Amino acid sequence: MRTKTIWAALMLPLAACATPSTSVPTIDAGAAKAEAREQAEFVINRRRSEMERVYRVAQRLRTANADLCPRKGGWIGVVAETQYDYAKDMRPAAIAILGVGEAPRVTLVSKGGPAERAGLRVGDVITDVNGEAVATGAKGSRDVARKLKAPSGQTEIRIRVERDGAPLQIVAAPEMVCAYGFSVVDGGEVNAFADGDDVYIYRGMLKLVESDDELALVLGHELAHNTMGHVQKQRQNATIGMLGGALIDIAAAAGGANTNGEFTKMGGQLGAKAFSQDFESEADYVGVYLMVRAGYSMQGVEQVWRRMAAEDPTAINLGLSHPTTPARYLNITNARTEILAKQEAGQPLAPTLKPVK
Repeated sequence: MRTKTIWAALMLPLAACATPSTSVPTIDAGAAKAEAREQAEFVINRRRSEMERVYRVAQRLRTANADLCPRKGGWIGVVAETQYDYAKDMRPAAIAILGVGEAPRVTLVSKGGPAERAGLRVGDVITDVNGEAVATGAKGSRDVARKLKAPSGQTEIRIRVERDGAPLQIVAAPEMVCAYGFSVVDGGEVNAFADGDDVYIYRGMLKLVESDDELALVLGHELAHNTMGHVQKQRQNATIGMLGGALIDIAAAAGGANTNGEFTKMGGQLGAKAFSQDFESEADYVGVYLMVRAGYSMQGVEQVWRRMAAEDPTAINLGLSHPTTPARYLNITNARTEILAKQEAGQPLAPTLKPVK
């Protein structure tokens, strides 16, 4: 009774609230449901197009720069998915558009890649790889992706598929590429990042880049973080910082003060941030080389950083973990000048390394 009284007291003033002034046409429930289906299918098609774009550019970067990558692996150029790779509310649309279900179904084949040359098609259902059955259900796509990775020296991958209900075996010859994955991340954030193993780009960044050349610049920057070992170096610096902070905590404890490990934490944070701007500048520099080696034009791609400044004007004069946008812009133009000089001189297109001391 008390709860009802409270709600009545809260709702009473709402009777006096202002209301709309026009007579808005009533939305038909059936029409709204149909439009919801249309929008879900639009989302699937839009995201498929975005993934194809990223995959296309990423594969050129991975293939052309294999000799610069410390981690290499066999690649055939295929993505297979199940319905469980989509959120529950998007699964009906994914099933309708892509035909995904319990078993991994091919949803993307890289144009001109080993899988396409071998005859693999979008819509093929993968049942086993090299004689080993692939998992179905929620683990299906991860399992087939793992099985399709070829170690160095492996010359073929045997893939059994079902096509139009009939079994078929396909033999693909993998190419050795940079063994880092590329993924599109939901969200409007204008950002991309690398974690040492893979590269991720937000859909917000895909809206900012206006050409595949600019996309290659962004993806090349993130790939450079991985090829140059920046994540590992930051972890190493964090460990060194933690050790320094721990010495202070130990000294304080010896004096009778309990710091609760605060200096260890602080040292780790400071260590992780050490040289972060330098790592970003190096990724800018190396990333231009990676995109040019993949056949993309570096002419005018630095305009990305002017558009980034428009997204966040504070970055023009303030740089914390990253350089300012003017510095990023000039990093690209300086790298272009160096690359053009090497091209004119007929020199190899590789980043200039510091002399070994």
